[in-house]
Amino acid sequence: MFRNLGYSWAAYGENVSAGLVFAVVGLTAASLYFCPDSNTVREAWSRLKSRSSFLFYEGVVFAGIGLNLVLPNSFLPFTIVLLLAGTVYPTTLFLSARSRAKPPHIRKAMATLATTWALFVTVGTILFILGTQPPLLPIFLPYGWEMALITGSVLFFLMSLTRLYALGFGGFSSGQLVPDTIVKAGHRYLILHDSGKRAVSFLSSTLKGLIDSGARVIISASSNGWLVGNLSQHESHFSEWKQNGRVIVSEGWGGHNIPREGLTDRLSFGPTSTVFVNELSQENLEGIVSPPDSEPGGTRQEPAELFLLESSKAPRPQLTEFLRRNTSIELLNLSESTDPFSSMV
Repeated sequence: MFRNLGYSWAAYGENVSAGLVFAVVGLTAASLYFCPDSNTVREAWSRLKSRSSFLFYEGVVFAGIGLNLVLPNSFLPFTIVLLLAGTVYPTTLFLSARSRAKPPHIRKAMATLATTWALFVTVGTILFILGTQPPLLPIFLPYGWEMALITGSVLFFLMSLTRLYALGFGGFSSGQLVPDTIVKAGHRYLILHDSGKRAVSFLSSTLKGLIDSGARVIISASSNGWLVGNLSQHESHFSEWKQNGRVIVSEGWGGHNIPREGLTDRLSFGPTSTVFVNELSQENLEGIVSPPDSEPGGTRQEPAELFLLESSKAPRPQLTEFLRRNTSIELLNLSESTDPFSSMV
């Protein structure tokens, strides 16, 4: 409106407003994928500020705004870069969140957000170009700018409805956006098992849930041992997980050093967490098992640990003493059907 009235500063206001919309939608998409359990913007920002792909996107957005204001003669190339980044990054994150979610209505909501946002950017841009005076293209659309504003407002309103009311109330819960598993970030578990089929089935489903949620699993065990051997035999995706780096097998007791993040990891959409899986023997029950050291400034959640121990190799007095020394480790008894945890599996 102000632009049509002849106010020259209105063009700068449009630039800044569009950039802020791109920045906010990028933050929303990143929070839905990287930290869906965040309850506030401040909490989401504290976890996203070390995510290089997110910072790169926001940097492109705000740099595009600033350069368009300072160098108006280079408006076209800067705007093209801004539009490409604003379309690809949020849309990709919405679709990635959709592929990870399990409930059908959540997947539909994520697809709606991705489609609506992509249309918001592309259709709005086309209408703006067609309505520009003097015309930039051989085709001129009267009231193109007004149509772009109305179309964009409707699409953005649809996005807000999807975000707020897809479940009939409030926002999405993290359990619906990320496959829920018994393993929580930063927790340590000792799983007592009997080497039976139920133990293999439990571990296979647990690893699948962790990998579907974006975790990288580091297994410290012999390649010919019980764990790796059974997973290779009974889990059809195990070889694929190893090939794409979602599962790393380290021979023997592999320590607890988190792999350093390369440039590809920092700019990618995952993994979002690390889970260590270690096979224990009776000798490992002698001392204190130190938790893994997190990489300073890393972008991931606190790592989780799973310690697997065959019940026949765990004398009760020694096991009790081990848990007393390692108070941060929680016992999950899968070897006795009468145990409350075992009955839930």
